[in-house]
Amino acid sequence: MLTLKVLGSSSKGNCYVLENNDTSIMLDCGVDHKKIIENIDIKKINGIVISHCHQDHCKGIKKLKDYINCKVYSNKETIDILPILETQKVEIKCGEIFDIGSFSIISFHVEHDVENFGYLIKDNLSGHKLVYITDCGTIPNIQFKDIDTFLIESNYDQRWYSYKEELDVKEIRNLSGKGHLSVQETTEFLKDNANYNTKFIILGHISSGYKEYFEMKDYVYEELKDDENLDCFLVMSLNPNQEEIEEIILKGDVKLW
Repeated sequence: MLTLKVLGSSSKGNCYVLENNDTSIMLDCGVDHKKIIENIDIKKINGIVISHCHQDHCKGIKKLKDYINCKVYSNKETIDILPILETQKVEIKCGEIFDIGSFSIISFHVEHDVENFGYLIKDNLSGHKLVYITDCGTIPNIQFKDIDTFLIESNYDQRWYSYKEELDVKEIRNLSGKGHLSVQETTEFLKDNANYNTKFIILGHISSGYKEYFEMKDYVYEELKDDENLDCFLVMSLNPNQEEIEEIILKGDVKLW
């Protein structure tokens, strides 16, 4: 069994737990530590992987450090400022491959206004491959192959801006290529990287001000449904305002007859 638990996915806080039959890893830790402790067995977490140093991706680690007995992995800029014990820190470099239990992970550069990594994660038990991209100003210049799940941000819709007479600081930052991916940019990335192997496209980090968040998945599906490189796939939009934990089964157990 391979599952993805969503504890938060928006500018309010981002945190996911990817778990197979023997290993659990946390992707980002940007929600309150109490929410984490109340909803998962923190002692079973084998490693915490953080994309970058913004608070909505790492703020929970400050008080969580007293409960964990695992390592925390990230780039140098992030690792240097994390308020955890030095013995808990593992600095990883761009392009480095490392293992946490039965997961193999490779980091790659994601354009943002701070040092930021995306991650390609392989579950060595099932062979399932997941790509995690968040807070990405421009589409990574990387070609991914045979990815089963894309967990990728779709922060805003470019069409929102066309109706505004004046853009705010965040909107200007997005258009500068240092902020977040729009649903249009995310879709173009998926057109180049999703293929017959892709079963899940999970859209996250949607703006918390966007109440019609489910429209994101409809847009992506309509753009991809006639793609000859795709077979049977599911597009999901994560609710940016959801308080309850959402669990997604990415790979079920195979029954032997």
